[in-house]
Amino acid sequence: MYFRQGKLKTFLKHIIDDYLTDNTKSHNDPNYHDHCWITEDFVNIVNWMTANIGVNLEIVEVLDVDDKVGNGFSVFIRKMGSENI
Repeated sequence: MYFRQGKLKTFLKHIIDDYLTDNTKSHNDPNYHDHCWITEDFVNIVNWMTANIGVNLEIVEVLDVDDKVGNGFSVFIRKMGSENI
């Protein structure tokens, strides 16, 4: 699946593999934009981190289209158990 300007969407497995292998190398992108995802993918990344590596986060709200500019998305996250947003 193509994403922005012909870039392939980065699947969750790719993100997990990069994390597990401590891969910090560029994927041959001259603009250093190695990972592209949509809102649902980003939410899945946060949920995976919470479930699998002890990152203590909860998603408070998701805007699939940014309500200020309309290009992109916003995900509001806070530490689990935090009363303040």
